[in-house]
Amino acid sequence: FNVPAGLAAIGILGIALLLPMVPILQNIAAGAILEIERPFREEDIIELNGELCRVKDIMLRKTMLRSLDGKIIVFPNISFMTVTPIINYSKGEFIRITAGVDVISGSDKDKVTGIINKICTDNPNILPNIPEKKMNKIMKILEIPTSFFTIPKNLKPLNPKIMIKSVNKEKISFEVWFWIWDITMKEKILSSFYEMLIEEFKKENISFG
Repeated sequence: FNVPAGLAAIGILGIALLLPMVPILQNIAAGAILEIERPFREEDIIELNGELCRVKDIMLRKTMLRSLDGKIIVFPNISFMTVTPIINYSKGEFIRITAGVDVISGSDKDKVTGIINKICTDNPNILPNIPEKKMNKIMKILEIPTSFFTIPKNLKPLNPKIMIKSVNKEKISFEVWFWIWDITMKEKILSSFYEMLIEEFKKENISFG
């Protein structure tokens, strides 16, 4: 019996048996890291590769997600270590939404901004309108130690903001920022915003650009 040749054969056989296990071991290791670092938890809303999903089950080798349109996505845990950054909307307490509004040139700028601001502040799903439980969490995030400097403890930084983005002879373009706390309601809130805008502009004889 050729001992060196036998050991070499055993080594080659061991490598051949181990190679198929590498992805499994990588996923298990990634699962352990996810368990320790907790970038997301079950029922969190995350954005992965541009798609919003709810985390359903975090397993040893894989994680099960459900997209907002109902698809079940099973993702290998190692992918969370290598894909583009994961956005966790559940860990943050508010999300900024940007909406564009164009009106014809010559429109009353103050009247337009007043209508937009009223629509935003009257919407129960837009900050500063917010449930008390959520409010307490946001106030903790905004709170700054007095050893640095003092700011009012209110939600003024999260009030709707209306800016003129561009002006030409045909139209005035506004950019509206407002903040929401539930990313799953983004499309519904935007739709409601534009529906109210159409209604109010019609009352005030303001034409879109």
